[in-house]
Amino acid sequence: MSGRGRDVHDSRSRSRTRPSIKNATSNASEKRESENSPMLESAQIVHRKSQRSYLKDKARVTFFMKTIGQFLLTLIQCIGIILAIKTATAWKSQLGLSRTDNRLFGGVTTGLTLGLGLNLASSLKNYASLLRWTFLSRGWYNLDTFDLILSSSSLTKLTELIFKSWPWPRWGHLGAQPSAKICGLSIIWILFAFGTQVLVASLSLTWASEPSSRYTSYDDGTLSVADFSRWTMDRAIVLPSQEVGTQAAAAHDYGVESQNYNETEYGTNFSNGVLTRNVYNGSDFWAYTFLDSSPDEPFHELRRVSNREVRTTASCAELPTRDLVWCYFLNRTYACVEYSTDNFETVQYWALPNNTWSGGSVTYMGTLWESDDDSSCGPRCANMTVYQAATFNDTIIPKHTLLQCNSTIEEVKDINPTLSDFSGITNSTRGQIYMNNTVARLGAGAISFNGFQPAGDFDYTAVLYHVGSRFNPNTTITTWQMADLISRFSIGAIAASDDHGPRLELKNQHNVPRQASEVRVYWTRIWIIMGVIVGIQGSALIALLVLADIDLIRDDSYLSISRLLLPIVEKLPRENDSKCAKDIRESMELEGVEVAYGWRRKDDGVEVDILWKGHDRLMREGGPQA
Repeated sequence: MSGRGRDVHDSRSRSRTRPSIKNATSNASEKRESENSPMLESAQIVHRKSQRSYLKDKARVTFFMKTIGQFLLTLIQCIGIILAIKTATAWKSQLGLSRTDNRLFGGVTTGLTLGLGLNLASSLKNYASLLRWTFLSRGWYNLDTFDLILSSSSLTKLTELIFKSWPWPRWGHLGAQPSAKICGLSIIWILFAFGTQVLVASLSLTWASEPSSRYTSYDDGTLSVADFSRWTMDRAIVLPSQEVGTQAAAAHDYGVESQNYNETEYGTNFSNGVLTRNVYNGSDFWAYTFLDSSPDEPFHELRRVSNREVRTTASCAELPTRDLVWCYFLNRTYACVEYSTDNFETVQYWALPNNTWSGGSVTYMGTLWESDDDSSCGPRCANMTVYQAATFNDTIIPKHTLLQCNSTIEEVKDINPTLSDFSGITNSTRGQIYMNNTVARLGAGAISFNGFQPAGDFDYTAVLYHVGSRFNPNTTITTWQMADLISRFSIGAIAASDDHGPRLELKNQHNVPRQASEVRVYWTRIWIIMGVIVGIQGSALIALLVLADIDLIRDDSYLSISRLLLPIVEKLPRENDSKCAKDIRESMELEGVEVAYGWRRKDDGVEVDILWKGHDRLMREGGPQA
């Protein structure tokens, strides 16, 4: 009853045209079987036992491992994607995503999405490979269709099966063995397979990592810091003797540019490194905290608030004055203000530059030096004299005011001494960043420098500001007010140079500011897509549970499939073992054969095997009992 020794054809129609399937078996094969009959008999007994064990236990284990397990894996992967997105949006909601975080988020979500797509493709392929056994047991098929159904886990073979089973119209190979049921289910299965992959691909379009305008992230790389080796605004230096004057002019210009910078009370918290051009006002000083940046975005609004701080201080003393008189010096006439340091027991005269005696005007007169030893108030201090002319009607500013002031830029210090903004820098580089004494003195006196070397009879430079401007108040100035203005001008010059002055690039630094990223998520789309994905796989699983005959399922190994197809290939002569599938299907021995897969009753029970139309009967129910 194994089917190997019977002729499945109608002998009345085939006996004269070709040999029967039974007679097609060679004598050599029969001789080998007879010689090895004890071994074959033993193997067949073992095979029947293993079949019964397989049908009762292994088939069910294989079924549930390939169905429920993969469905649970899909749920786990969907949950993993949701958790990854939640982590990126919630855990980093106050900081943004750095480049490393962004790469990690992209890698995790891409990996989970690819895994989800592969698992869905594998699941549907496994479902098809499990369901094919049921279809093979529900009808008789020619060998071509039988082979296509057996290979239906491949989408290519499934597409070919659609053409073979196309119900209408029939043309050539189209509709060679029509079956509306097989064709319809194959089309639905292909749509499921492609639909799930499209949904998985569109899932990655439901979130996006976009540059943030609120947050700054930090990575290793090249750091851009302010270069305070000298004051410069890219002005050409014609002669070496003009070096000091050119630097003084640059410092002065930076100070003027900073007039509208934000002035904040000292001690105010910084806002996550967002550049706001702040200078900080203390009780008797002005302070500035440097901002470092990336060379890619040196003047971007997102910078790193550094650990470095600088302060400026100033003090002024008023000299008693009397009238504005004309005085003669080196055969020239100048406007001079009378002043005294001993209650006018001795009268001294301060010669004023031209046009500085107009009513209410304030003139800042600073001394340029030849060396650092010329300063009388310290290595980082500049001396200056300030004159405010009385108004002509003596009502707004009733008197002339002459002040002698000292302005100092203190050394740049780390706010937290235990921390450092840099790693592995040389002393020379440190000097460029932390500002040497010459640069500090030029910045301290910047309010009184106009960029020209003293000429003629004067040994100082003078700057006249318009009445009513920030540095020329339309009131009688006091020593405290003037000291505050001078200190504010100096700190502003530093802030402006740090903001858009020359930069120094330091390689291999930590905490380099970068533009952070934020994750924008469209949760509604995510829930819809994931719901459809789970629904498709769940529907396929339910269809499999309803339609599949679990006890008929075999594993996909080549050994198992070859054992199943052994009754078919044994019908062929062995003189040519290199035939392709088409040659085998069209061979004389198998011409017109229709087969199925299912149960066959035996004396000792039932077994699964290839069934031959005209010889066996399809059994849709039955099988080994547990």
